[in-house]
Amino acid sequence: MLSPKHMTSLFFIGILVMPGFAPVLTDTFEISNTVVSPLVVQFGDFVEEMAAIAELRSNFPRARVVDFSAYDRIVSFKRPIIYVGHSSDQGIQYNGMTVTWDGLADMIHHSKSNSHCILGCESLKIIELTKSTGKNVFSFGQKIDALIGAMVISGRIVAQSRPSHTIFQKIIQKLVVRFQDLQYSNVIPLFLYPTESEYQLAVKRETLSSQYCVSHWWGKTCVTT
Repeated sequence: MLSPKHMTSLFFIGILVMPGFAPVLTDTFEISNTVVSPLVVQFGDFVEEMAAIAELRSNFPRARVVDFSAYDRIVSFKRPIIYVGHSSDQGIQYNGMTVTWDGLADMIHHSKSNSHCILGCESLKIIELTKSTGKNVFSFGQKIDALIGAMVISGRIVAQSRPSHTIFQKIIQKLVVRFQDLQYSNVIPLFLYPTESEYQLAVKRETLSSQYCVSHWWGKTCVTT
């Protein structure tokens, strides 16, 4: 369980790294049409990944979700890209294997997008590996709850695109509620870390009650978490 100190530090780090935080809050014009629709790269279909993707889709209804194998679509996309998966300092899990940070850095190097966010645990290594690209890469240095990570990244992208301040406030409000729920043990954290057993995941699926749905080109997928 996340300690209050851990959650507080994550909250303020997440807010402080959002470029344009103050200007967005003071902007009183409705320019919601300028909200950027990111590309979401899915590495797996575990409950944590599906919950994160559902949260991203709730903030970006027009966001596209593609599998990590869709290399050409990923590197040709010009707007923000969000990579969602269970990860550690070794890399991101995909189909029972580990995609190293060097491998992902190579993809980012060839990408036409200048904005990349890694929604996974212990992913700071990617920052160092992509420094020479001059691209804007964001990641988390410790274990991260899937929903908190999705909200922080959503807020960051929204802040950079300077949309209506009400959209940004909505994300912040959800973030505060999630922190409170975790602090008072109202919910179980959904860590994007590749060490939980199938048994632990099964227990988590039965314990949590919220349902998350993600729409793909072939239909809608729902998971109970």
